[in-house]
Amino acid sequence: WQPYNPWTQERLAFALFKTGAYTEAAEHFSLSLAHSHPGTLTTARICMLGQAQKEAGQGVEAKVTLQKCQAGLPAGVQRTRVEQWILEIQ
Repeated sequence: WQPYNPWTQERLAFALFKTGAYTEAAEHFSLSLAHSHPGTLTTARICMLGQAQKEAGQGVEAKVTLQKCQAGLPAGVQRTRVEQWILEIQ
């Protein structure tokens, strides 16, 4: 177990998300982002954190995170999906 390894945290977060443990998934996505090296914060991780927060009922946090996600995405299907998630929170 490597608790400070961002990749390990991300993999664990994905597994938790897939099992419906959204609160725990959000915690590990946050740790993955916190332990990433500068310049490696990917939009995908931010988007997954926002989705996990949304599913966990963390509306305020999810909205902020999903807005960051949205800002990092080009126009297209993914951006439209994130915009819809943000509207669902409001």
